[in-house]
Amino acid sequence: MTEQTKILDRNPVLARIGYSPDEATQVVPFCKTALYSMMRSGQLRYVKVGGRRIIPASALRELCGETGEVAA
Repeated sequence: MTEQTKILDRNPVLARIGYSPDEATQVVPFCKTALYSMMRSGQLRYVKVGGRRIIPASALRELCGETGEVAA
């Protein structure tokens, strides 16, 4: 887990259940283009809400291991 993700998990007011691709770039070590590519290929789960893509926080945790490194 990244330090930012740990902070979000500790503070229930700040805890999120989902992130837009732009917001996700702040908590995982990937650029927006890489996130969209992973969503297209099925490597990264997301849901569509209206016209927006929302990435569940659990999907970001699965993508990155406990150490914040990219999962193989």
